[in-house]
Amino acid sequence: MTVYQDTLKEMINAADGQAANITANVVQIDVMIDELQDQIEAIINAVTTPAQTNLANQLETVQVPYWDALYPGAYADYDGDFGTIGYGNVLTGWRIQVDDPLGFDPPSIVYEYEGAGWTGHEDAVIIQAMSDWSFGNDYLTRPLDTGATYGLIPYQASLQTASSILQANAAKVTASKTVFDRYD
Repeated sequence: MTVYQDTLKEMINAADGQAANITANVVQIDVMIDELQDQIEAIINAVTTPAQTNLANQLETVQVPYWDALYPGAYADYDGDFGTIGYGNVLTGWRIQVDDPLGFDPPSIVYEYEGAGWTGHEDAVIIQAMSDWSFGNDYLTRPLDTGATYGLIPYQASLQTASSILQANAAKVTASKTVFDRYD
């Protein structure tokens, strides 16, 4: 036997142990992924969604009646990205607007965050809801390469990648026994 065959024999003998160690690491990572999913769901369901709901309730039950008194037909409008979880997103996709009574012009915006009618201190509920939503969104989505590692969704995605890589490694190490055995 040559040195190379001896090395292959050592690799074959170690393959089962290596694969078992890798698989144990995958199990640990998968537990972490599940725990992160629970944390992600907790922030979404207990922070960002309630903050968004608080904002909408404040707009529809307090601000719309106020503006409706000034501009009959006022209503809250939310854009398609309102409340979309994503890095850098903020909960600003809303406005209170009034349709042109003749229906010719686009709706007029009468109140929006830092827009028409906003002075920066008018409504503490709006300010708090937007701040809490932004905090939760950032906690969920902060990329790992931005100087912080608290972004749960990117962290979970990295662990999922690591788990997939390790699973591929375990499969390759296990398969190597068969192939390498023909050459030892």
